[in-house]
Amino acid sequence: HEQTEGNPFFIEELVNALVEHGRLIWNEQEMHYGLAPGLTVEMLAGAVPQGIRAAIGARLDRLEPETQQVLGLAAIIGRHFSQEILNRFGSAHGLSEEGVERALGYAKSARFLASLEGEAERLGDIPGFTSRAPEIEADYAFDHPLIHQVVYGELDRRRRRRLHAEVGYLLEDLYRGREGLHVERLAYHFLESDDDAKAREYSVAAGDKMLRAYYDPDMALGYYLPALEMVVGKETSLRHLGPKSPVPIRRGFVHRFTPEERNTVVAYLGDILKAVRETPAAKAVAQLANQICVAALHMGEVYEAS
Repeated sequence: HEQTEGNPFFIEELVNALVEHGRLIWNEQEMHYGLAPGLTVEMLAGAVPQGIRAAIGARLDRLEPETQQVLGLAAIIGRHFSQEILNRFGSAHGLSEEGVERALGYAKSARFLASLEGEAERLGDIPGFTSRAPEIEADYAFDHPLIHQVVYGELDRRRRRRLHAEVGYLLEDLYRGREGLHVERLAYHFLESDDDAKAREYSVAAGDKMLRAYYDPDMALGYYLPALEMVVGKETSLRHLGPKSPVPIRRGFVHRFTPEERNTVVAYLGDILKAVRETPAAKAVAQLANQICVAALHMGEVYEAS
């Protein structure tokens, strides 16, 4: 439902694609479809079937170039976005406020966007930002999550990373002195950029906030583990362990860890701590390992070693 929001066309296309690619399998005994072995619903999140992509892409191609540009910049900010931030972002790319306003009107008429006027109270503050969560001050939203995904996917990956960094710096300037209130959003944008130092800084800060302010260990791990990936990826003595987290987490989505997954994370940490001794990264890894152990609810040998 998160993917389709009940739209019949999107539901049909999504189900057909899952069956066609062997991700949904017919169970003769129970007489219904089920996920293929090893798959979870979370692992399927974000996949846009070709039929949906083509339909939305054809509509996008019919828009004026300026409107397409504004939609692309808005997609980087997130599914929900404020016009103030979009105006500032657009200004750096040669767009006037009048041009942004005009493009937003066209995009609304073409049902790419919806106005959120009068919905601010309903949106409220959602702890633990994801790419789909609304900003408190959001004025607009993409009309459907799949529309947002397709528009976002039309941008070149390298350009997306540059644009995410731009949004991150813009938000730093906008929220100067109040970064702690928006640290999750800053972490998201810098994690999607090439500024590893900022990504690590805000990821750790966001993880701390999730743990201390909301006591949500899963959300905290979702920020701590990408920070650990950056440290491991840059340390040559750790490359044999692989740069990726042992538990795959889709960025921008909330992952709820099972006890087995927590144990896997802790075991991975133990291997890292043994290999990292006497290296320049030892202190940074130990600090992160300590925070990860707390979030993974582990107070045993690995926690003591950190």
